[in-house]
Amino acid sequence: MTTAHEQDISNLVTMLHQTKITESFPTGLVDTCTAIAELIDKMANLPTNPPSIYMDLEGVKLSRHGPISILRYVRREFDPE
Repeated sequence: MTTAHEQDISNLVTMLHQTKITESFPTGLVDTCTAIAELIDKMANLPTNPPSIYMDLEGVKLSRHGPISILRYVRREFDPE
């Protein structure tokens, strides 16, 4: 019998095997309040199962009180069904 944690890991491994990596993908710079608001609007209705957004935050003394300097995110593309 598998635990819920083991099942989560198994599901993640399955999803990773199904992931397609393309040679190029759209990139952009979000450096204004308007651009951040537009980005959040685009992310608001993305599916959560499986996860569709992966983020990485960089900053100075980031932990709980440091400022964010760089936020990178990747949005998972889904094949139409």
